[in-house]
Amino acid sequence: MGIRSLALLLSALAGMIAGETAAQSRTPEPARQGFRICNQTGSEIEVAKALNTGATDGKSRIIISEGWYKLAGGTCLFLWPGKLEYQYYLVYAQNKATDREWAGKVPICVSRDAFTIRSDTCGEQYYRRMFIEVNTGDEENLFTYNFRQGS
Repeated sequence: MGIRSLALLLSALAGMIAGETAAQSRTPEPARQGFRICNQTGSEIEVAKALNTGATDGKSRIIISEGWYKLAGGTCLFLWPGKLEYQYYLVYAQNKATDREWAGKVPICVSRDAFTIRSDTCGEQYYRRMFIEVNTGDEENLFTYNFRQGS
């Protein structure tokens, strides 16, 4: 084997190694875990979330509700990152510009401004909205709920 042949062989091997390294770096990352919402409408919506912890304070259930998360059209957001610990999660969304809401059957306390409420009892500064109860089934890793224009 001549020097030229050896040089071509080494060059080809170096290219294969570089190509293999590049292919390894393009390997997709594992999907994130959690409860994700996606806004499949064409405009911004505001989202609130709630979780029935199953605990009580002696008088009423402890439900933790938080809002408002602004979500542009065509984007997604993890409301509860990490492994899914519950089967049921509660969500509500509204589009203030069009007075459209995505509501369900579970009454939850919210506020007009950003909020975190840790009670099932609404104080006078709060009001109730009807949240959608989302059943994630036996999913433990990743669940996506979509807010759509027509539903």
